[in-house]
Amino acid sequence: MGSEINERAVALEALLRIEGVQAHQHAYIRDVLEQYDSLPAQHKAFLHRLTYGTIERMIQLDYVLDTYARTPMSRTAPEIRNILRMGAYQLLFMDSVPDAAAVNESVKLVGSTRRGDGQTSMRGFVNAILRNIARDRKTLPWPERTGETGGDATYLSVMTSEPYWLCKEFITRFGYDTAEKILGSYLEVRPTVLRINLTVPREELGRTFTALKTLAAQGRIHLRQSKLLPYALELGDTDSIRLLPGFKEGHWMVQDTSSMLVSAIAGLAPGQTVMDVCAAPGGKSIHAWERMKGTGRVIACDRSMNKCMRIKENVNRMRSRGVEIVQADATVHDRSYEGCADVLFVDAPCSGLGIIGRKPDIKLNMTPERIDALQKTQRDIWKSVWSYVKVGGTIIYSTCTISEKENEDNVNWFIRNTPVKLVPFDNELPEALRSERSAHDGMLQLLPGIHGTDGFFLAKFKRLG
Repeated sequence: MGSEINERAVALEALLRIEGVQAHQHAYIRDVLEQYDSLPAQHKAFLHRLTYGTIERMIQLDYVLDTYARTPMSRTAPEIRNILRMGAYQLLFMDSVPDAAAVNESVKLVGSTRRGDGQTSMRGFVNAILRNIARDRKTLPWPERTGETGGDATYLSVMTSEPYWLCKEFITRFGYDTAEKILGSYLEVRPTVLRINLTVPREELGRTFTALKTLAAQGRIHLRQSKLLPYALELGDTDSIRLLPGFKEGHWMVQDTSSMLVSAIAGLAPGQTVMDVCAAPGGKSIHAWERMKGTGRVIACDRSMNKCMRIKENVNRMRSRGVEIVQADATVHDRSYEGCADVLFVDAPCSGLGIIGRKPDIKLNMTPERIDALQKTQRDIWKSVWSYVKVGGTIIYSTCTISEKENEDNVNWFIRNTPVKLVPFDNELPEALRSERSAHDGMLQLLPGIHGTDGFFLAKFKRLG
């Protein structure tokens, strides 16, 4: 690769680091890759694509590898398993890598880590498997559609590299065509969305926009305005977000358009008190303060010190002086907050099925059983915090998932068990979303591949008593 760093070895280390880890794998991967952030852009791009691409396509890669290996990948030693996955990914999805390089460099990795433990004898095994895949690449035995839910779920599971149970659930709920669009969108490159700081003077923002447009004209970034919100910019082809004009100055922050809708539909007015009980990394809280024109009070809570520190970093950078940060567990009721807020945000911890395209490790670890547990946690949070809003006040419940249990089922449970009712979004939604049928009932499910956003759910309530 023309670099002192062996990018394939670094990618292997990242994949081995997450073996057996069932949560926050993206954080483990990020920690490994950030150590090599100073690599030349081309090498860093190769490293990131190989690492995240192997995770993203893991189910599909294992299907192919299991076709050629006598021992299933699930029972193969972690080092060999991940070397084979990386090699197969390069052969099948990285046209710029010659077959010989993909095979030979993979063989060299065998036994190269501390976990290798004398596995040099496996080099012939890795060599044979990858050469067979390279030879048969155009005639690989992929599954076929059957026209039946189970068979089609198998087909989608392999071809979109998503868990079988999820494919079957989406086909049952949305029909095959919509399920295919949702699942296929997870494999597409998603833009990074920037939300413009609404409190920064126009003249300051103008200088940042000019600098960003110059970079776009030079072909160094891709920039376009969102079709949903005027202060959202979709960014692509950038090497480092933190080095872009306006980042240090707090002129914008990264936040998907779907998440921006939480504050956009809340009916916020200057001088109100907003409470955000699951606030990290702070985007919704900061946006709320900006929507209130830099007035009022925003109480941003999260349970861990690390998450509160992330909120603080963003609050300071974005100059959001009216945002107070409180370390608090949303499942534990605090009587001192009862009736405190005009508007309450409950952006509950969830399965993340709507953001698999950004965090592909989610699909490798999420299960129906874990969703059941998350539903209970979401209800525990709701029971603890609903009374923090004043009588007549507004509650926005949101998740970044596409799960009925976590979304619609929970909404019905909230209504049955607490004094709240759904209220319509009226004209607060962007025009492109107003025709969504559920929006008139105070609920909205955004679908990746359909709405041009992450998968996201919103429900708007009024406290009755």
